[in-house]
Amino acid sequence: MTTVDTSTAASLTSAANTTVSSSTAISSDFETWMSLLTAQLQNQDPFDPVDSTEYTAQLAQFSSVEQQVLTNDLLGDLISVSTSSDMASMAEWVGKEVRVATPADYLGNPIEVHASSDPVAYSAQLVVKGPYGSEVGRFPIDTGESDVMWEGTDSEGKAVSWGSYSFEVESFDSNGVSLGVDDAEIYTEVLEVQRVGDQYALVLPNGSAVTTDDVSAVRNLD
Repeated sequence: MTTVDTSTAASLTSAANTTVSSSTAISSDFETWMSLLTAQLQNQDPFDPVDSTEYTAQLAQFSSVEQQVLTNDLLGDLISVSTSSDMASMAEWVGKEVRVATPADYLGNPIEVHASSDPVAYSAQLVVKGPYGSEVGRFPIDTGESDVMWEGTDSEGKAVSWGSYSFEVESFDSNGVSLGVDDAEIYTEVLEVQRVGDQYALVLPNGSAVTTDDVSAVRNLD
């Protein structure tokens, strides 16, 4: 699962502050340059005026500074508009159900699990693990992709306690040899969208946060 690097937020904030400081410095230099150029023109010796070539070079530098200030302001406006647009678009995820590999909070109701076995598997099992990673149950499932309902029981059919449970799929060949274990997915609601650095995090009911890259399917709440 892709994790959201919260340290990116601090880096982005630092970069933004640096950009603002740079823009302020350029604006200050722009005003200083204009004042110096005006003073030079006002106080030049009429019998020994500024050389036209030097004056043209100074005007070119003046124009360059002016364009740099305007470009920085425009970039700042574009970034602001882009960020607002992205957030508005991401807000559409709120209230939707996403299919993602994450633990589920069992509160007495069956949990829908999307299981996907190895493509060459002869048989497969859904593995249920408890809050501390210990295995609480194994159930035979169809190979390939399928949606199964976990009723909140262990391998012996006994009810488990409420809590956080995760799901895996273990695949086997025709000799019963394991082909490996893959994460199974559940459908869960998106409660909130947060901007973390240059990424957007989808906050889930269990308190975890995932990115859109972790999501394999989206559907409306029933």
